[in-house]
Amino acid sequence: MLPVHEELFSGGLYVTHVGWERVLPGETYPKQDHHPLFYHYSWEEGRVLPEFCMAVVMAGKGESQTKSRHKVLGEGSVFLIAPGEWHRHRPCAETGWDLMWIHFNGGRPGEWLAKGAFGANHNYPAIEHADLFLEEFKRLVTKAHADPTRNSLQLSWQAVGLLSHFVVDEEAGGHAARKSTTGDAVVDAAIEHIWNFSHGMLDVPGVVEAVGTGRRSLERRFRAVTGHGVLEEIQHCRFTRAAWLLVETDLPVKTIVGRAGFNSHEQMRLVFHKRTGGSPEVYRESGGERK
Repeated sequence: MLPVHEELFSGGLYVTHVGWERVLPGETYPKQDHHPLFYHYSWEEGRVLPEFCMAVVMAGKGESQTKSRHKVLGEGSVFLIAPGEWHRHRPCAETGWDLMWIHFNGGRPGEWLAKGAFGANHNYPAIEHADLFLEEFKRLVTKAHADPTRNSLQLSWQAVGLLSHFVVDEEAGGHAARKSTTGDAVVDAAIEHIWNFSHGMLDVPGVVEAVGTGRRSLERRFRAVTGHGVLEEIQHCRFTRAAWLLVETDLPVKTIVGRAGFNSHEQMRLVFHKRTGGSPEVYRESGGERK
């Protein structure tokens, strides 16, 4: 995990976590020593992250799945997961794998994704200059691990360089449609908007306006495919973002309230009490453990 100091938030993109793993053939996955906020999941349940995850299979084989696509991964395969996007991945039991990853967040990558800059196949992009991409990826991970107590805008720009390999050339006809995850395009648009903009003053009417439909219609369709309402999704997104910031940064709680999109400390406290049984301060002290 990399420290994320407040000044990095102004750059539009900041790296939060880098790493690599070697999973041997037949070894249990995910490993038990993985951080619970990111890796406490099973293949059956999958997971949702509050930030972007980009990973590369350096050796071996595996598989990755989102709600809309399933992909067999081989050496050199890349996958990109957006905030709020359900997914799961694992190495092949017969081969294991060597995997490198970076996690990052910020308003810029969310805007680029919403505009379709990465294309419809952003989860599993085809990298034109694969050797260059892999070299840049390894350079970023190596630099971050050389001094894991520091973070910098240089790492942010290196991450932007990696994302540049994903950009689709609109003039070549590559600009893509919005991704689908639930099977309902209106609900997909609402979820995407929530996870990209709920760090600001977003409410249910704002989501309704963004997707261009009636409130009753959106609530009905949203519950039909997710099992909960639009407000619950907003709160879940803000809770997930705040939980990560509490455990993985040194930001004061009063700063996290605004960064996560809550209107007040009391509002965040009520959400944490409902979901964890304790306050945000207790959650931080416990390292992310729930009561």
